[in-house]
Amino acid sequence: MDQLLENLRNHPPTVSQLGIPLFVICSIILFHFINPKHDPDEPPLVPHAIPLIGHLIELLFRGLAYFRCISDVKYLPIYSLHILSSRLYVVNSRELVTAIERNTKTLNFNPFITEVFRRMFGLDDQGVAVIRENMNCENGDYGYWRDMHHVIYGSLAPGKALDEMNCRVLDKISGYLNDLAKDGEQTKDLFLWIRHLFTEAGAYATFGPQSPFSLDPELEEVFWTFENNVKMLLLDFFPRFTAPAGYKARERLVAAFVKYFQGDGINDAALIVKERSRLYRQYNLTIDNQARQDLGLAFGVLLNVVPTSFWFLLYIFSSRTILADIRAEVDAALPEIPHLLIQESKDPTPHTITLKVSALRTAFPLLSSTYHEVLRTIASNTSGRAVLADTEIRSPSGQSYKLRAGGVVQIPGGVMHADERTWGDDVKEFNPRRFLSPKNTQSALSDDTRARAAGLRAFGGGVTLCPGRHFAFTEIVAFAAIMVAGWDLLPEQGEWKMPKKDNTRVPLGVLKPVNDVKVRINRRKGLEHVSWKFIAG
Repeated sequence: MDQLLENLRNHPPTVSQLGIPLFVICSIILFHFINPKHDPDEPPLVPHAIPLIGHLIELLFRGLAYFRCISDVKYLPIYSLHILSSRLYVVNSRELVTAIERNTKTLNFNPFITEVFRRMFGLDDQGVAVIRENMNCENGDYGYWRDMHHVIYGSLAPGKALDEMNCRVLDKISGYLNDLAKDGEQTKDLFLWIRHLFTEAGAYATFGPQSPFSLDPELEEVFWTFENNVKMLLLDFFPRFTAPAGYKARERLVAAFVKYFQGDGINDAALIVKERSRLYRQYNLTIDNQARQDLGLAFGVLLNVVPTSFWFLLYIFSSRTILADIRAEVDAALPEIPHLLIQESKDPTPHTITLKVSALRTAFPLLSSTYHEVLRTIASNTSGRAVLADTEIRSPSGQSYKLRAGGVVQIPGGVMHADERTWGDDVKEFNPRRFLSPKNTQSALSDDTRARAAGLRAFGGGVTLCPGRHFAFTEIVAFAAIMVAGWDLLPEQGEWKMPKKDNTRVPLGVLKPVNDVKVRINRRKGLEHVSWKFIAG
């Protein structure tokens, strides 16, 4: 011992030599006190080589594709991840998802809402406090969020208000399409063209002719810059400096919506905007918080419709078989088309073909089934629930799992959409008929396919099922129907090349393409002089 002390006096260790053992000791202490203890009755724990932060690093760099990677190694119906001091419960089983969605008292989505509004849209303390007040109706059936829930779901449910929004968005879309390639072939960047079309049409249908996007055309690019930087804004780590592009874009959008609320444009807006504005005033929200919440509404209206429409057209037009089958279905539902096709452009007289919105689900079962198969293929969103109290869930086989209070439940749609147990051994193939009834191929999403439909998480599920799903279906499927009927799309050069899906981003909805696709668009022979119109009835 005396010799050891003598050596230390004569040859003291350097800072770098001390650093390694100190780091190891500190890491052990940190791991002991921060790492949550795992109970044997909790879902099985999936460890990481890097304790505490390993899973976090994977999620930051791989996005929700990381959940797919875990399931590809070993499928588990539910498992636990430890991230710092937090528990994350990842659910892959359809049956367990059903059990979770039924338990709304202790497994609740609401705690995430205020954080999303605060981090993503910049709500201040007053705005957050208004939303949080009696948010779960714990003190009675009242409160801002309860009223807002009724407004959103009521305005977007099938009925007069939704019919009016559908007509407005489709009038705008048909106006654009009636000018498309009318003087000959046009070349477009497909994603950017669809983005422009649906941004303007969706904003017009929702906020009216004096929409912020109508008054300032530059806001379209600003909005998508904001959307592209959501990941860093959600991290909420000095966003002004760590996400300057997203922060600047968001604040410019908020200023535009403040101006919108200060004017009279809301008088011509959809019912959902008028009713939301009424609640804002009733609960004394500042105009800045009103603008930030309606930026959230715009985000919901526009976010998923653009990439979904892009993939929908691409999957249809890139396959001769799928295009021929869907085109035959559309032509059969619109009797004017076969007559005009026989003329082969000999009759230059303008014609108007009218499509009834109410016929979209009944007259176009294959188109509808293809739409849902596109969603299965591209939707990688995740649903979340906060565990408010210790909760036990049980599978149909009797296996029980304990979810600890303070944990977070994640339901990754991408994993469920790739599950062979739900979709069969052709799960990796694109099957446009997957959502047709096996008993009747002329009927889409019948009772026979509800079991499979329950595994489709594109719009979430349970009490958080997306209220805008009916609006999205109508605008996307109607757009695709008349594109199939009236136009031919071909790649600018060579054969169709399906772009890769960008699964590294935080997917709040469906996946975007890694790159755009240039297409040549021509009017279909015989339909060069046709105009298209939509009616609700």
